Amino acid sequence: MVLEHALNYNLPNDEGNYKSKILKDWINTRTDEEFTALHFLSYHGKIEKIMDLVDKYGADFKFRNIYGANVLHIAAQGDQPAPLFYFTKTKGMMIDDADNRGSTALHWACFARSEFALSYILSMQPNLEYQDNQGNTPLHLAIKSVATLRSTRPVRALLLRGAKRSAKNKRD
Repeated sequence: MVLEHALNYNLPNDEGNYKSKILKDWINTRTDEEFTALHFLSYHGKIEKIMDLVDKYGADFKFRNIYGANVLHIAAQGDQPAPLFYFTKTKGMMIDDADNRGSTALHWACFARSEFALSYILSMQPNLEYQDNQGNTPLHLAIKSVATLRSTRPVRALLLRGAKRSAKNKRD
């Protein structure tokens, strides 16, 4: 909707590349915390718009916000497997890529209680023992989320995939 509004009302109607260049600049514009349109679309799983922005208008899908989060981290937070698929399988992004805190998309899916994203990420054979800057593995974060989620499904899914129960964080 935002893209259509920009195309129809906010951008000059000049012919040729001028409109495309303005649109590309607008697409990659960042908020104060350096989120881009792709971050927002990834969180909400708007895969058709994501594909348009990247494939048609050249949006920068590798951009990270001030926290070091890329579109994979944001899609995991929003429980959106479609952007995870698109960016890893068609754009070659690595599922185990970490943000500034050392958290991967798997960490974020466990922390945010994102069960659909978690299931999809687990199918990609991520590093289950990757520790963030605090030494937390995704299993640590899934266990912390049990009370809020009122379910042990994420913990069980990680254990079935082979997550080690013996992992220690910096507080253990």
